[in-house]
Amino acid sequence: MKIVWQGVDELSRKLMTKSQTDFAEVGRKNIRDIYSRSQKAGGTPVDSNELRMSAKYRDDEMGYSAEHALT
Repeated sequence: MKIVWQGVDELSRKLMTKSQTDFAEVGRKNIRDIYSRSQKAGGTPVDSNELRMSAKYRDDEMGYSAEHALT
């Protein structure tokens, strides 16, 4: 008895592509969640609101641009 698999390579490529897309989307959602928490009470230390207002996110990165956050 011999089993022959057909289309396995194509299926593997499509599953890998979907997996990578799903992984990237999860990362972007997590960054949006982190940014959203930074804007809520308790999410960012507040003295003058400068740090909170400097929070930015882009694609899969989030950070603060206030000068004291860069040191």
